[in-house]
Amino acid sequence: MLYCNLGIAQGKKWSVQFAVLPGKLLKHSEKMKFIPSGYSKFMELDLAYQTQGKKRWERYYHYPRIGFGFRYLDFGAPVNVLGKGVSFYPYLDLGFFQRANFSGRFIIACGLAYLDHPFHIKNNPLQTAIGSKWNNLTNFQLRFEHKFLQNKLLYTGVSLSHISNGAYQAPNLGLNFLSVILGLAFDSHRPVDDFRSGKIVKEDFSRNLTKFSFSVETGLTLKEIRIPGGPKYLISWYMLDAGYQYNDCLLYTSDAADERSSVDLGGSRMIKKKKITTGRINIIM
Repeated sequence: MLYCNLGIAQGKKWSVQFAVLPGKLLKHSEKMKFIPSGYSKFMELDLAYQTQGKKRWERYYHYPRIGFGFRYLDFGAPVNVLGKGVSFYPYLDLGFFQRANFSGRFIIACGLAYLDHPFHIKNNPLQTAIGSKWNNLTNFQLRFEHKFLQNKLLYTGVSLSHISNGAYQAPNLGLNFLSVILGLAFDSHRPVDDFRSGKIVKEDFSRNLTKFSFSVETGLTLKEIRIPGGPKYLISWYMLDAGYQYNDCLLYTSDAADERSSVDLGGSRMIKKKKITTGRINIIM
């Protein structure tokens, strides 16, 4: 993926991102009646927001980025079977590893995808992976960023994209694309100034929080039997979730910049991150 990030203004909360993702369609089932060949080519345009730590969840998840993206989809060959498409999606960008000039990020995106060449019994009988024009697109990215010049980042990593309609309309084997991420970006993302001030910052997330949590979810969906064009059935689902949060505490202190446990949060000083133990246990029914 060639990644170019154009910030609206340096130091602002918003940035515009443009990316090109070359990849490969994976044939995961023998029921796919066509043979994928060539390479897929995706292009995406994103509007990203850098959280500033004003809310508790933003600080708990280490200042994630959130955004909304548009993606143009070229699925590769055979073009007469796969066709083209577009996608719209919100996404969450989480930093799980951070040093002065190096960081690791995990991106989760989920939205809608429109395909112009779904299965058709007469016009496109070989397209046995997707039976509808409107589908879900889910994307996961594992990226590593390296700052080699001021406000410039070098990217490398992998991306996995999945497209399907949840068995709403047959056939629905789904499309899976694996992409390599290579790119360059201008870094306009800056976290809140309080975490770059060099003073001691201490926050205990366990205060005023309930250790136990409970939730109930329900929903309705339509599914089609495996025969294309067959009848659809209404399906309801229910879920009960019980969770327990233990030892939920974070501590940051200002220390020398040469310590290995220090983390650069965008300013002139380093913030030392103390070792903690935290976790959550969930039971889902």
